[in-house]
Amino acid sequence: MKMNRKKWSALSMMVLLSGAALCLIFGGTVREKMLPQVEWAVPRVTRLQTAFEFPCVWDFENQSEFKLETSRPVRVDEVLIRRGQNVTAGEKMFSLSIRDAEEMEEELRARYTGAWEAFEAIRAKTDDVLTPEASEYVAAVRKVSDAQAEAELCRIKAEALLPEEYSVWDFYQEEVLPEELSADAAQSVEDWKAALEAVSAAQAEKDALPVKSMEAETLEMLTERMEILEEMDAAEADIRAYYAETEKLKSVNAPQNMAVARVTVSAGQEAENGDVLAYFVPEGTEVVLTGTPRAEDFAYLNEGSYVSVEMNGGTYITQISAIRPDGEGRKRVILLKSAEMPAFDPENEDEMTAIVTIDSKEMVSFVPAACVHEDAKGSFVFAAENGETALGDEKITVRRVSVTKVTEADGEVMVKENLGEYRLAVNESKELTDGDRVLSY
Repeated sequence: MKMNRKKWSALSMMVLLSGAALCLIFGGTVREKMLPQVEWAVPRVTRLQTAFEFPCVWDFENQSEFKLETSRPVRVDEVLIRRGQNVTAGEKMFSLSIRDAEEMEEELRARYTGAWEAFEAIRAKTDDVLTPEASEYVAAVRKVSDAQAEAELCRIKAEALLPEEYSVWDFYQEEVLPEELSADAAQSVEDWKAALEAVSAAQAEKDALPVKSMEAETLEMLTERMEILEEMDAAEADIRAYYAETEKLKSVNAPQNMAVARVTVSAGQEAENGDVLAYFVPEGTEVVLTGTPRAEDFAYLNEGSYVSVEMNGGTYITQISAIRPDGEGRKRVILLKSAEMPAFDPENEDEMTAIVTIDSKEMVSFVPAACVHEDAKGSFVFAAENGETALGDEKITVRRVSVTKVTEADGEVMVKENLGEYRLAVNESKELTDGDRVLSY
């Protein structure tokens, strides 16, 4: 029996619809398996921190400090100044001594003794030929040699500054140098020419002496004798300088009237070359009360904020007058001194604490650090957004929510925003973007 055309069309349509339904079902299942999978974290929401503390000290309003540094490794024997003290020019501040002084003194004496013994050894060989004329001739020979060495150094410097197409010899007889030469290059050429003139002058002085020449062996011995004498003089000068510096270090005095901002060493301590012993500010600089909060606490501090300060057994209410850099990459707060506060006493300076109470109903959130991401736009989290597919199934997408980080500790981040209404994506199987559809683990 033949099927009529209408029944055949209806049957075909049913087959097509069934196939489409199967594609939607199984195709959707495959696509879902390819979606990123995430776990969810629930933020911990709490009221904003109500109070925190930070240490306070008396300090100087003027931060244009100058410092006293060591010029060699020393030992600090005495410290005669304290923070906040005014010192006058010439007043003794430190007593220092050279580190390893005995070894250094022994080395200097050994150097002088060695030169003396070498001189005694060569003197017997040269006394019979050492005449005033011979000594003058030896000195002239050495002067020529020194002048030639200086001229060579000037030539090397000039060649380094000249353009590649030039040599210093191009300008040997030139009075006017090319304009394209830099000022440094032109000056180096002039220095070289002056050094050559010094060589010629030294050579002329030598040639004018009564002793026109000398046997090479005799000249060498007399030259060595002169060098040893110079070494003896240098060793003796170093010993004198050592004793002079030792005496100077015993009393390190103030170069001018000034106030002591900080002392960085104590008696018995050793300091290296270039270490700072103390910082100073100009005399008469105002003393102010300063505090150093933690970096994260500055989010809640402003000029004019009220704080209570505990000092000398009492509690005093005051305000923040300024927030400024401290010169070391951090910030500090300047507190107003209330009339009731005790005056600064450098001889009796107790530790002080500022207590900040924040009157706020603002809520903040604590979230796992793995939830927080960073890019060029700032910090953000991915929050879950529930919906339905075309077939009525549950669909979860993620939405980017910008946050403001305040602190991070122990794997948890505090943000200023109240995220209590969100579930946040964490431990994503793939990198997410705003609007991605995801599956829960």
